[in-house]
Amino acid sequence: MADCYSGNMSVVLALMNQLYDIERRATQKSDQERGELRAKESRRILDRLGEYLEGPVAKSVLPASKLGGAFNYIRNHWEALNVFVNDGALPIDNNQVERLMKRIAVGRKNWLFTGSLRAGIRNASLMSLVASALRQDLDVAMYLESVITHMLRGTAKTDAIRPTRPFCKQQDGASAPSYARANSKAKGSCSQAIAVGSSIPPGSGAPDGHSG
Repeated sequence: MADCYSGNMSVVLALMNQLYDIERRATQKSDQERGELRAKESRRILDRLGEYLEGPVAKSVLPASKLGGAFNYIRNHWEALNVFVNDGALPIDNNQVERLMKRIAVGRKNWLFTGSLRAGIRNASLMSLVASALRQDLDVAMYLESVITHMLRGTAKTDAIRPTRPFCKQQDGASAPSYARANSKAKGSCSQAIAVGSSIPPGSGAPDGHSG
């Protein structure tokens, strides 16, 4: 029985590894190119995985076993598992979000008391801002200093200082903010990037906090 279960798991893991191999190849591609690659190759692998899970070998696994529970979990979330194939902008999994949430889980032990409900809301807002900056591979300390400085001076609109898009050297030669790492791996192309502070009127303060 153990050998049978091991063989079942090997087939599923091999198919999952193929999906992640495709994702690694698509790392530097645009969302459209990634979507096309997924439609061409990932879809075929997912179809094979679905056929295997609905086949007699996988169905013979005891539902009460850990492997049977894992197979049932995939079957129950099959529709959600297939969503990423139809949108190149979506990640294949939510591992990055899980890693960010781990910081919250670990921090709770140290933040047992936040002082008040309002303090808790402020803390949540700050951590959301930090998490967004981390996802864009920004220098968090420099980014927060720039944001706080501009908010206190009133030299930037809120929409212009949100870390919602990747930053890189602009095609027109304009430099990205100083807190945007030169070797940033944040997903996105320069043609689509919007530098923080791009909507700030001339002379009202540089977006990287160097003047104002």
